[in-house]
Amino acid sequence: MNMFLLLVLLVGTVYGCDVNGVKRSDGEEFISKGKYVQFVQKCEHKADLGWTVKTIGCLNKAGERHPLGAMVDGQKCEVFDDGRGTAQLENIKEWQNQGPEGPERPNERVIRAKRASNAQCEGRSEGVEWDEGTFRLACFNNNIRFVGCYTSDRTYIPAGSTGTMNKFTFKCEANESGVRIYPLERQGSLEQKKTIGPPGVAPPGFEAFLHTGEANKNSGTLKKCRGHEEGEEWTVGSFKAQCLGGETKWIGCFKNKIFIPLNQQQEVDGFTFQCQPNGQGIKIQPVEDKISRRPSAACEGHDDEQEWRSGNFLKRCVNGKTEFTGCFRNGDDFIPMGRQVEIGKFTFECRTTPSGAEVVPV
Repeated sequence: MNMFLLLVLLVGTVYGCDVNGVKRSDGEEFISKGKYVQFVQKCEHKADLGWTVKTIGCLNKAGERHPLGAMVDGQKCEVFDDGRGTAQLENIKEWQNQGPEGPERPNERVIRAKRASNAQCEGRSEGVEWDEGTFRLACFNNNIRFVGCYTSDRTYIPAGSTGTMNKFTFKCEANESGVRIYPLERQGSLEQKKTIGPPGVAPPGFEAFLHTGEANKNSGTLKKCRGHEEGEEWTVGSFKAQCLGGETKWIGCFKNKIFIPLNQQQEVDGFTFQCQPNGQGIKIQPVEDKISRRPSAACEGHDDEQEWRSGNFLKRCVNGKTEFTGCFRNGDDFIPMGRQVEIGKFTFECRTTPSGAEVVPV
């Protein structure tokens, strides 16, 4: 009988993370309340380290989740790497007051890695990973590397890999210019795969780009052609780009598969459209004198078929009226109208209201 009880105790000790007397299973996320910040932690089993608890973010007073490194209610969301591969949770102000080694923890043998602050990695230690909006970064060989991307429902995709969200296949791709996540094709359709091109042309929530190259704000170009040969042309969404003089430049737009050269007009389906550059790249819009006039206040000054972000909502101008097409949560997490998306441990819904739209937990 005693041997049986001992075996049960040993099994219970090995298979799980013991956190303040509560057993956590592999992959389980939970909230650990700190003195200044609430931390989001995760129980993981690693072959070389066994059961470990990893801190992956923080919650603010409103219960919204933020990644490591973010400012949360006036405090920085950060942890101390004790050298064993686990992020040991500590009171932030205590660490600042007690010096680089931090306060002593009785009855716990800790081997701390004494690592110098790394300016190239914004003060982070070698091997540390963190999230910035739609992307995951890591400190590798004293330099910041892009190692992965998130879709709008926070599905993680490692760099160089693909993942699926809402019947769309997305690819996370990183190079010397930065990192981007973009849709390849809708499952079951014959849509053409998107290729690499200048940033900011696909609908919000379906493409994001974070570049480290030097941009030319006047011409809307980005230095280097990111894998394309001199003179090569390629299509990105509704726009066409070309590698000219070692730089990526916009050369035209598509409307219903009809090509319109940059700074020119073309009649399509009874309407005249113009392809023109703007401060953020390129856009296509109907020519005002070919469409019905409307009050200047309609669509908040936008033209028919234009889509834009206003605060936490995505809007579109349809026949002179503003329609809500989606919501944003935590800045970058996109939720299509009428849909539910899991963000962190919570599920949120974007829905219309008599006065507009709202995003609510479900």
